[in-house]
Order: sequence, then structure tokens, then C-alpha cells
Amino acid sequence: MDEEQWRELLKRYVNGDCTDEERTIVDKWYRQLGEHAEDQISRDEITEDIRLVHDRIPTIRSRARMRWMRYSAAAAIVLISLIATLSFLRQGVRTDAAALAVVDTLDASQLLPGSDKAILELADGRIIAMDDVKVGILGAEGGSTIVKDSEGSLVYRANNTAARYVDPVYNTFRIPRGGQFRLTLPDGSKVWLNAESSITYAPNRFTIERSITLEGEAFFDVVTDPKRPFTVKTARQTVTVHGTQFNINSYADEPGARTTLVEGSVSITNQGGQTQYLRPGQVAIVDGGGAISVQKADVAHETAWKNGLFHFDGTDLEAVMRQLSRWYDVDVVFKGKQSAVRLWGEVNRNTSAATPLELLNFFELRHEVTQVNGRRRITIFD
Repeated sequence: MDEEQWRELLKRYVNGDCTDEERTIVDKWYRQLGEHAEDQISRDEITEDIRLVHDRIPTIRSRARMRWMRYSAAAAIVLISLIATLSFLRQGVRTDAAALAVVDTLDASQLLPGSDKAILELADGRIIAMDDVKVGILGAEGGSTIVKDSEGSLVYRANNTAARYVDPVYNTFRIPRGGQFRLTLPDGSKVWLNAESSITYAPNRFTIERSITLEGEAFFDVVTDPKRPFTVKTARQTVTVHGTQFNINSYADEPGARTTLVEGSVSITNQGGQTQYLRPGQVAIVDGGGAISVQKADVAHETAWKNGLFHFDGTDLEAVMRQLSRWYDVDVVFKGKQSAVRLWGEVNRNTSAATPLELLNFFELRHEVTQVNGRRRITIFD
């Protein structure tokens, strides 16, 4: 792609005429250039800077051509032109883009709670948005009939055609920010998934080998089967179960993976092969280095989300705001030093953000709710 083609691509990007593939190309290069930026770059910021690129092309073109003389490969034009243009803008006129940002003040009551929504990705590439489909049969996959039941949850009904030696056929069930959903697996085990979470599993093998991979947070009610242990794999651990109720919080931005046992028994194995067994009322924490510690659990706190509650019992401010960020699909920004205050309280999750944010007022923490270039934000002032 030569310089003129790049100019046309940037113009189409600004006007919203790009294909998905073209938009991905521009976003990828831009994010690579800004990967060391202190703040997360939004699509709106990209658009503004690209607009500045288009406006300044005539003055920057000669600089790109001078650098191009050092290279013999024609493909270098793409890299040099983009780096020369975007680096200049990022370093020299970033304030211009910031000045063009559209900021609207919002009331916290406008931040509505999450709802039941999820995306099912089937092995053949089909994608089903659960909040868009009606109650009834959605299809078949891996020896199971897939149904959305009258309660609005997803159910796999095994029809006993799964074969022991067939290759696994994987499904992924994703919950977006601001969402939650319940799933019944082919063996009858139930899974409640929290916002910004996903599980991957092979329905055609599940009546033989009960294994799933989890990202994020989920509560499990596992059907007892002594002959077939149930395993949950996360980035830091593997949880092995025979039949029990437990909660796993394994978000990537949390300081540790937490497994809380409500009833039954489970074992926790880290990446180094160390294993710890839990008794009901205990929580195992696997830290960033892989070490496992076992503590007495506040079960009400660890499982509150499943029961429609935020439960804070001396919870630090950052942890509180991570929960609100996922549930209300809102960005959180701290201004000044991050407060060391801890919060106590219990709030219904099925309310607007105004209710949990009242806790901040109670602890004399000033906050502001805005919409910046179309993206909602809570700013905490220390």
C-alpha cells in the first residue's frame, strides 16, 4: 500500500466508510504506536487523531518522503508514513485531540444496571446472541440439543450420542460487560456467569469428560458423579470437583484467583503442580506468582453477585470500582492518589449506579460521572 492509498484509507476511516478489515489495520497500527501511553486509547480518540492526520498530510508528506529515501523496500512507505504522521500527532498535538473531546456530564442514575445477555459461539462458527432469541430449541451441537428455557437460561440436553473417541467440538459462552447469564451443561451441572466472563467446553465429550476453561467469574452447582471428576481450568489454577457448590473469581485484573467452597470438597492445583484441598467455608487464593493460600471465607461476600447484591466488607476502593466498572459497563479513572479507604455496605445490583455510588459520598469520596466521546466514565477524586 503506497502513501496515496494510505491517505484514502485514513479518509475512509474518519468518514466511517472502512470495511471491518481496513478498520482493524488502522486500529492495530495506532495501538502499537500508543502501547506505552498512560491512558487507554478509545476508538473515538483514534478517529480524532486520524482526522488530524488527514488535515496535516500535506505538511508531513515531505518528511515521510525524506525518510523513505533511506529504504529500498517499497513496503517501508507504509510503516514510515504512518509512524511519522501518528507519532508527530501523539507527541506534538495531543492537546488538540484532547481539546476536541466531547464531554457531557451525566447523573449516576443514567448508569443502568446490567442484564441477562450473552453470546454463544458454536464450533461451526455460528454466533447466537441470547437476548435476541426466543424461548425454545436453538439447534444441536455435539450430541446435545441447545435450548433457551422459560426462565431465560441456556440449557444443553444430552441425547446420549456422544462418542468416547470423537474429537472434541468446542463451544464458548461469553458474557459482555454489563451482563450475566445462567447455563446448564450436558451433565446437568449449572453455571452462573458474571459480567465480562466466559467459559469454553466440549458438549460432545461432556458426558464422558467434564472439563471447562473459565475466564472471569462464575458460580458452579456441580452434579455429583464419583466416576467423572469435574475440572475448571483458569489462567492460574485447575479446580477438581466431584460434586459441590463453589465460586471462582479469576479476572485478569484482580490480584489473585479466588476459589470459595460453599459445600462439598474441591482441590486447587497451581501451574507448578502444588495442590491444596478446601473445606466448606474456605477460600483458596492463587497469587500472581502461583502461590496458594487458604483462608476462612466470607461466603456471603464471595457469592453476593450471584444473589443480585454488591457486598462490601472492608473492601478496598479499587476492588469496589472494578465490580462497578464491569456491571455498569463504565470506565473508572482515579485522579490524584488512590485512596486507601475501605468500604462497608450491601447494595442491590439491580439498581442504577447512583445507589452504590452513595457509598462514596458516605465515605466523603468525591466522584463525577461523565460521557467522554461517547464512553461513560466515573472519575474518583482523592
